[in-house]
Amino acid sequence: MTGPSHPAIDLLRVARDVELAVARVLEPHGLTLRKYGILRDLGEVPGLSTSELARRQRTTVDDLRVLLRSLTDAGLVKQAASGSGHEPLIALSAAGSRALTSVDTGLSTLDAELFAGPERSELAAAVIAVVSEPVRAPQD
Repeated sequence: MTGPSHPAIDLLRVARDVELAVARVLEPHGLTLRKYGILRDLGEVPGLSTSELARRQRTTVDDLRVLLRSLTDAGLVKQAASGSGHEPLIALSAAGSRALTSVDTGLSTLDAELFAGPERSELAAAVIAVVSEPVRAPQD
């Protein structure tokens, strides 16, 4: 006997396949999803402070520093003096900029493959719409 279909479970199955495919794009650059998120944010807004970058990444400054150290050691990000005596600003290095461009190209190709066809393109549009919604405060 087959039970009811649960969209949450089905979505997790699809998400796992997508997660593995994305990892194959990120791995050659030494990136994880979290590290890619940092590069993406720095590509969009160069010269972020550590605290602003942590807020954008929805993590703590301490957790972010571990990731930044790894990205700095890999030559993908650099610290720039803030000029105001406050915390240093973080920016992409030239290598980080090239890696981001390469990953974004790979992800665009992957998106085209994974979300081809009307049903899959509707799924992609729905995911983008959900992610674009403002983050709501937790409800009690």
